[in-house]
Amino acid sequence: MERIASLHVPKIARTFQAAGYSIAVYAVLAGLIPPPVKFFPGNILNSDTFTQFTGIPPWIFRSVIALVITVTITRALEIFEVETQSRIEELEQQQIITAERERYARELHDGAIQKVYTAGLLVESASRIAEPESEISKRLGRAVGVLNDTIADLRQNLVELHAHTQTETEPLPVLLQKLANASHYKTMIKIVLDINLPISKHLTPRRTNHIMAIVNEAFANTVRHAQAQEVHLAARNLGTDFEITIRDDGIGLPDNFKAGYGLSNMRDRARLLNGTITCKKDNGTIIFVTAPWADEKL
Repeated sequence: MERIASLHVPKIARTFQAAGYSIAVYAVLAGLIPPPVKFFPGNILNSDTFTQFTGIPPWIFRSVIALVITVTITRALEIFEVETQSRIEELEQQQIITAERERYARELHDGAIQKVYTAGLLVESASRIAEPESEISKRLGRAVGVLNDTIADLRQNLVELHAHTQTETEPLPVLLQKLANASHYKTMIKIVLDINLPISKHLTPRRTNHIMAIVNEAFANTVRHAQAQEVHLAARNLGTDFEITIRDDGIGLPDNFKAGYGLSNMRDRARLLNGTITCKKDNGTIIFVTAPWADEKL
């Protein structure tokens, strides 16, 4: 009951309580009110004496209680839908947090740090043409020191952001297998794998994280929106490139489909991989991801 209470669904919790009480009453009626026997307590409390006292045979009570048990247990099964929705929301939050951290890290590295570094070079060049030991030279020197400290702080922030992002070092086929076997997906959808990638080929941790995030986002979108029963994940080697195909048997993309945050994030990651991603409707949804193994071009 504590686990159900943590989901904040008091109506379902009360339904479980009613089911428990009904089962207890049914156990009493079925176990403690037997047919008449010659020994205690069956010679005093039995189906005949119960009928004489209440005017109703115990089997009618048992039938009513069994009906109550059936109804309450059926209603209580809604807890699985609530728990599934809770897991989906947790996946969404994790995806958003991870994507935001990586976006901040990219902006720090490609934006703020580079601008501060450029400003430091400009100040250093100005200090070199200033009169030595002059007040301007001293102030420019202090400014360079402050800028260097700022760059160090920004780089430390960058390290902390990356520290929250899991760095994958195992081969891609192993990681895809682990993701497919993750409990938060296996309990909600059947995942079929067709992995034809060489174990000997390795991606850099950065590229691995991008690929795993794309596949994870695709699985999460399937669970959230596709109403699918099964999803197929195929991966094959194309020489210098590799291809990953994610196909589900759900309702497919709507006709007026517009890319949301999740798909936009997947496209951004594919671009960072110097790869491509396409998405189309065909008895469900199919996502194709193609990217090079190496990252020299990044």
